[in-house]
Amino acid sequence: AEGENLTYEWYKGEKRILGENTPTITIPEAQFSDYDRYYVVVRSNHNGFKSSIQSKKVRLWVADYLPEHLRLAEYPNPATVGKTSHLKVDGYVDVTKYSWSYSKDGVTFSPAVTLYNENETWATFGTLSAGTGILKVTMEHPCGTRELTQTITVNYPTGVEDVTATIVTVYPNPTSGILKVSGTVANQMIKVTDVTGSLKGSYKTQEGTTTIDLTGYAKGTYLVQYNGKAYKVIRK
Repeated sequence: AEGENLTYEWYKGEKRILGENTPTITIPEAQFSDYDRYYVVVRSNHNGFKSSIQSKKVRLWVADYLPEHLRLAEYPNPATVGKTSHLKVDGYVDVTKYSWSYSKDGVTFSPAVTLYNENETWATFGTLSAGTGILKVTMEHPCGTRELTQTITVNYPTGVEDVTATIVTVYPNPTSGILKVSGTVANQMIKVTDVTGSLKGSYKTQEGTTTIDLTGYAKGTYLVQYNGKAYKVIRK
């Protein structure tokens, strides 16, 4: 600011920083606690005329001001086969983008739904199969990018369902086009995705065995998802 007989009042958040009364403020060896919005109020008293002006607020970023831990949200770890799993990362501020994935046995799944806002982010996975996999979230932040991982265990339901569960078989695998899924229940859905989780087709199930025609699919690896499980299939 330019003028005569000027005084300066510096603020962090809405609290005045006592002792800071010069045109420049210096924060040596910044810590996480220094992260905030700062502004200065400049006052003038010239020939008995008093006035003041407040600067715009500027945010001080502190590197690595990002979360250290992941935690499951609505469903505990382990999760349950056939149940939708809502996963959450917390302990952060001002992350601008979140990218979620889940990997198991060399196959990577992306969430069906991802919600973002300033205070929390969620990823919804509805196709996790039994076993142990790795959940990963990549967060983009004005200070940089960080990846966090957590091991997730998915178990079969306990109780009567374990005894009465129908065994599902997907064959032939590899397939030249025609694929059969045995053990299906009528009027449910089978989804076919690529290994990134991108949906390629949906098929209504038949009682007993459902036939899926993959003839029009390009050669490669696909995931056949049914009843909360995913089966890796090779289209030769």
